[in-house]
Amino acid sequence: MLHFDSQLELLGVKRGAVFSSMTMTPSQSSASPCKFVWDGSNADESDGILLTLTFRVSAEAVPGASLAVTLFCESGDFVDADNNDDTILPTLLDGGVTVKASGAIVKASSSMEETTLTVHIESSGIVEDAGIILASYDESGRFLGCEIKDDLTFPAGKTDYSFPRGEDDRTYRAFVLDGEQRPLCPAVAFSSGDQTEPEMPEGLTLFISRTAVAPGSKHVAVEISIKENPGILGMTLSIGYDADVLTLVGADNGTAFSPLALTRPGEYKPACNFVWDGVNDCQANGVILTLYFDVAASAQPGPSLITLFFEDGDIVNAADEVLSPAVVNGAVTIQ
Repeated sequence: MLHFDSQLELLGVKRGAVFSSMTMTPSQSSASPCKFVWDGSNADESDGILLTLTFRVSAEAVPGASLAVTLFCESGDFVDADNNDDTILPTLLDGGVTVKASGAIVKASSSMEETTLTVHIESSGIVEDAGIILASYDESGRFLGCEIKDDLTFPAGKTDYSFPRGEDDRTYRAFVLDGEQRPLCPAVAFSSGDQTEPEMPEGLTLFISRTAVAPGSKHVAVEISIKENPGILGMTLSIGYDADVLTLVGADNGTAFSPLALTRPGEYKPACNFVWDGVNDCQANGVILTLYFDVAASAQPGPSLITLFFEDGDIVNAADEVLSPAVVNGAVTIQ
């Protein structure tokens, strides 16, 4: 089991050379704590790297802070080829991430013209080896790609960096990073097109509402709904959002899924899981979950995406058939 500080967001996991002969089952969630399982037919005695973890550090992390990454296991978690666990008592040495001070305070804002997107950087001092990543998303929140400006030097004062603007309807977010891919400031958002409601797919669909609010708004309600529901007995959904802009402060079970028991996550954070289960299929349509967010007072104008994701087998009916609904993601647009 892996536990990490709330100011770390797990972005990716890469297997190492150790235990390469074994099958690894990754954690079903990127939220802390995560569970990783290895199993095989023969004992593996190799030494070296098991996993390489990639984290994003919160822009609110204090320079000099140590953000812990810890390991823990229970009796019987390590066994040999004969299924004995008596002599396998590994020593677990914890690690972490130390937040370095950049030596300068960096702020970013955005503006949009007909053919150009501009990131405005204001820095209190010189920042070398910086970079800007401009990510684009379609109207449902699906990642489309990114453009990168790297090896930048931000001078003291104000500097503008421009990117070409796409012709179709999409949203953009700019991430300002130091040389070690750590955020120098909160991400900034743009919007392109008229931001009308996305087209609703046919068939079983989960969809998230869209709303527009001012920076600093509190207890903003966002609804997750279902349509053309053939009957669901159990479901696990993970909720994605930008923690630099939105703070999830609460959640209520929706009327459509009131026959099912809802288990909320132990901690509200990006990629947290909501789990429903019941005795009989629930076939109702409508709101299944209402989320409540606080909006950062420093939030920049533009949409902040809210996304749903699930893994194969996370949604089943009473016949134990796996369901795969279409998903239409939503957003809280900062005005």
